[in-house]
Amino acid sequence: MLQIDALKPIQEVEKVPRWPYKKHAFPNGAESYWIKWKLYPDDARFFSAPKKMIIRFDKELAHLNNENIAALNEWNVSKLSYSTYLPKMCEELNFFEAMYDKEGELITALFRIKCLIDSDTVSYTMKNFTSFRDLCYKIIFTESMKEKILKMIEENYVDDIEAENLRNSVRNPDLLSIMQRKKKSLEFKNEHVKAMLAIAFGIKILSFICNHFLVMRSVNIQKNIENFYEFYIKMFDVFTYEFSVFNKIFSYVASKCASSFSFNSAIFEQLEIEGKDKSIIVHQIMSRNIIIDNFIKFRLAQTWNSAKEQPVERVLSFLCSIVNTHISIFTLQIFRRNLIEVNMTPDADGNSKSDRFRASKMKLNEEYVILSTMDMRQLVDHLYHKYEKYITPQEIDYYRKHLKPSRLHQLMIEIYFFNYTQSSAEFSLLAHQDWYKLLLIMRYDMMRRFNINKDTLLDSSLALIMTANIEETPVGEKMYLKDTKYLKDNKEYDLLITRYYNTVVDINEDIIKKFLITFVNSKYRFVLFEEPKLLDEEISLNKRELIDQLLNFLIMSNENISVQTRLDC
Repeated sequence: MLQIDALKPIQEVEKVPRWPYKKHAFPNGAESYWIKWKLYPDDARFFSAPKKMIIRFDKELAHLNNENIAALNEWNVSKLSYSTYLPKMCEELNFFEAMYDKEGELITALFRIKCLIDSDTVSYTMKNFTSFRDLCYKIIFTESMKEKILKMIEENYVDDIEAENLRNSVRNPDLLSIMQRKKKSLEFKNEHVKAMLAIAFGIKILSFICNHFLVMRSVNIQKNIENFYEFYIKMFDVFTYEFSVFNKIFSYVASKCASSFSFNSAIFEQLEIEGKDKSIIVHQIMSRNIIIDNFIKFRLAQTWNSAKEQPVERVLSFLCSIVNTHISIFTLQIFRRNLIEVNMTPDADGNSKSDRFRASKMKLNEEYVILSTMDMRQLVDHLYHKYEKYITPQEIDYYRKHLKPSRLHQLMIEIYFFNYTQSSAEFSLLAHQDWYKLLLIMRYDMMRRFNINKDTLLDSSLALIMTANIEETPVGEKMYLKDTKYLKDNKEYDLLITRYYNTVVDINEDIIKKFLITFVNSKYRFVLFEEPKLLDEEISLNKRELIDQLLNFLIMSNENISVQTRLDC
């Protein structure tokens, strides 16, 4: 009885009264359900999580907590530009389900596809990728589904491109003559924008399907990004129009590139020498920058810009921004090569430009190169003989296949093994496989010195970055000032400078600091033989911890790793 009295009464959760979905209007008078849209909680079908899209199939199919069905709830969305956009994408998909797909046709189609991906790994592989794509289109984009998408766009499109063009022509008569002369292929109307929005919504649905399929088939997305383009391109033929949306956008991009070429002809000509002509640049912008990366971000207008008296979310403005940004990237890039005119015509002194070019090049001592190459080969063989019981050929092959050598890797090797050589220039003579051997020897030796094993490997920032794919970030002034504060009262840094680098710092006081800051501000992706499942995942690092480990790395390197080796010899 006492126990019964002690029980707390069950409190009923107050049910939120259902609010109606109704249209709202912009100041220009256009109405839409999407304006001020607020989803009722019970209508939520799509949920976002870090790098995951979640659809509760067990709940939607009235099999709550069924383990077999619940196992299909999660979709892997690993592509960074997609995963960051997931919350907005879920909002749009939930809007479509609540307002235009009350029968749950999309959910049913997605469940069929999810079963194929997760349960049937034999019928659909990368060898028949196009067959899987065609099946997805057949399952999802039925006639009824296409009608629903078009209805959603039609009822919620509130922008008016044609009216704006007319207003601009009245304000500026000169603009009218320009518009009249403009080619029809470059002229966008409301029907074109609506078509782009319909296609964009279809690509939103396909994006997480394609991403999940590639992940489940163990495909490296970064190296096979063109698979997304192959998956999406058919979307431009799903809806029937009197015009081609693809050709419309392509003509616009080509026109922008042609205009940029007239102002930056020298830059484009150099790009052509390097194998990138205008057609390649147009295709790259069209396929990668527009269709793959940004088409999912085309969305219906939801907010109003009172200053400009127009919607904030404008498809054409966004498209223009994408094209201009990526054309500027091409025109502002730093060339890897300097072009020099070389001909055989002698000048007044009897020397041709070819003669002067050859004379300006540094003469190479072939004897030094041959001897240094032999020395480096002998050094690697000697060191590897001592470590081969710890470093297997399979491990070397793994890193040769997945690890991209970078400038920072090279710096670490040169610093660590400098005491074995006469100069750092000799490291440039390393054979491809020997380079990886030295890298792994350095890694193993540092793990031994820091007492790192396979169980604690993921906790060591230094050990992880030694074999990571590195994307180096230029060190800006703000970044430099922020991170150098940590070194001000650091005892290891003072010891390093006082004992080993005092002369170097006298010449350039920032050289060691910039070395450290370049490392801590770069981006790293996993390449780890011990954990192959983590391949290409971004490594999260503690900057302060990494600085401390790099300082210890420099101290140990200068204390000469060869001491123990020479004692053993």
